[in-house]
Amino acid sequence: MPFLTLPRGRRRALIGLGVALATVSAFGIYQAASGDAGSPPVNVTFVLGGGSKVRKAVGGTPQGTGLAIQGSFRGLAAATDGTVYLFTQEDQGMVMWKRETSGSTARIPLTGVDNRTAEQTAVASDGSIYLATGDSLWKTGPDGKTIKLVDTKCDNPRPFVNASIDEFCTGQVTGVTITADGTVYFGDQTVLGQHASYVHKISGDMVELVAGRPPQDNESLLRTNPAVKEGIDPPAGTKAKDVLVPAIWDSGWLTSGASGIYWRTGPGIVRINADDTLTPLVGARDPDSRQRAEGSL
Repeated sequence: MPFLTLPRGRRRALIGLGVALATVSAFGIYQAASGDAGSPPVNVTFVLGGGSKVRKAVGGTPQGTGLAIQGSFRGLAAATDGTVYLFTQEDQGMVMWKRETSGSTARIPLTGVDNRTAEQTAVASDGSIYLATGDSLWKTGPDGKTIKLVDTKCDNPRPFVNASIDEFCTGQVTGVTITADGTVYFGDQTVLGQHASYVHKISGDMVELVAGRPPQDNESLLRTNPAVKEGIDPPAGTKAKDVLVPAIWDSGWLTSGASGIYWRTGPGIVRINADDTLTPLVGARDPDSRQRAEGSL
């Protein structure tokens, strides 16, 4: 597959993006332009179908064996049935392109959301797509109607307190995943004053804390602090809500599997088990060398 250059200055790369790209057969993404740090997002041309005879859509209907789409990359999601959802920003707003395994392609304008980039996406069994865009957690229906589920616009974010979904507020939404039973989990964090990452789940109309805690007064954020170290390389029995994850610039991504929820906690990746304990998947053991720690990944 041709290489796609994402804009420099992005706070993080997308965990799971490589997995999503790998699942897309004959779904080409071609680089059209790139920019320097601080420049607008890269403009790319997307080719759905990967055919050699590519024509632009007429009235949203693919023409020829492929479909060229002009726009800016905003996100990519893949469902378990092989359906691929591509999000682009056009002059008139956000658009979701849906490509089924049969090759059928639909252009679906999004309502309620504009000019946001998904750091992670997840597709539910009913075809709803969840977008973690940093500033919010959004839910987009198959018809393109989009609602904001989790907000970050508040004076006093308190992600460590369970709350109704209407009252819950955090600092940033960094990741999202959906388990086999349909439960939505999202990663989030607070930046100003309380450097910490968390994992929450949506249960009905409530948001419940699953993992992470805020720093205590004057608590060290270094890996010499056991609470920080256990968030990277937890010993058996470590409670998910007892660890402190202050590495906010490279943590917060999620994915799910049969054994639990996998959470990147900076230089480590841990599994959140059904009994609310943590198991290390990838851990960096040397607290004195950041270079060596990152290299251990």
